[in-house]
Amino acid sequence: MRKALVLAVIAGSCVLSAVAANADEIYAERVTDGTLDLEWHGVYGPDTLAALKLVEGDPAYPNPSGDTYVGELWSIPAGPHSIATTLATESVITDCRLDAWLFLGSGAARLGMFFRQTYYADYGYQYVIEPGLFQLKFRRDDGGMLPVTLGLWMGDEIPGGPPAPNTWHKFSVEMVGDDFDIYFDDQPLPDNHFVDDTYAAGLFGLYVFYAEPGSYQLIADDIIASEIPTAVEEMSWGAIKALYSR
Repeated sequence: MRKALVLAVIAGSCVLSAVAANADEIYAERVTDGTLDLEWHGVYGPDTLAALKLVEGDPAYPNPSGDTYVGELWSIPAGPHSIATTLATESVITDCRLDAWLFLGSGAARLGMFFRQTYYADYGYQYVIEPGLFQLKFRRDDGGMLPVTLGLWMGDEIPGGPPAPNTWHKFSVEMVGDDFDIYFDDQPLPDNHFVDDTYAAGLFGLYVFYAEPGSYQLIADDIIASEIPTAVEEMSWGAIKALYSR
């Protein structure tokens, strides 16, 4: 009888753990059927996310979700360079996993995602790839001229090596309290764990900086903030029963 009760409890725990392992979405931008799912605003004026339908022959075709609909952000000329930042207006995040598929284009611009940002993106965190596609950086913006670099990965430190131009890649960060873990294409970067208590909550969005005259197009797909799933070690029912068969 006692064994039966123990097994029943274990079975129940396994079911609960399996449910916890499925990450619930908090916010999601999929550009569903060609329409933006979230409200977005541009930090520098008209630089906001817009819907774009890809067609066969476009460099970014097909997109990771395969539905042909993506978001696009064009940098705005500002003197000798151009820049754009767009944030999901009402999407405040604290503890979550943030994923974004980004199309790198020619590789001539710095681009990436912002998180825990203020409304005008003057304070918060960034995860970007630098021009040339040779460096990834985790940065903190404290309102000064240059952000503080918290993490830097170069060349072969990037999973798969430096990415090629005109390819899609997944940028991810898990944040819980003061702890941050940085991923590229779902692979943890070397020494990817950081502790920083500067900003506890804020908005998320996209960023592009182009150091040349003209504009640069950033294309993104499936920008999703979700609860961080609980890790579950798979075990067969037979193995579970064997633990209590003595």
